[in-house]
Amino acid sequence: MIFLHHHLNLAYADQALTDLDTLKFLGLTCDNHLIWKFHLVFLLCKLGMACFVIRLSHVLGIDAFTTAYYS
Repeated sequence: MIFLHHHLNLAYADQALTDLDTLKFLGLTCDNHLIWKFHLVFLLCKLGMACFVIRLSHVLGIDAFTTAYYS
């Protein structure tokens, strides 16, 4: 991710560091244009899984539901 307009050639342990398209920083997934698209896709996947597990609560017993919830 580039926040400066200047191109820097950075290296660590004799290996060049490359630019990133996306970066996860403090729980937020940002892209190099600072658009929320990647973060929203990540959240939608997590929320979709949580909704599925909550729907299972009506079908499963408490032990199976707890296992599915924490997995």
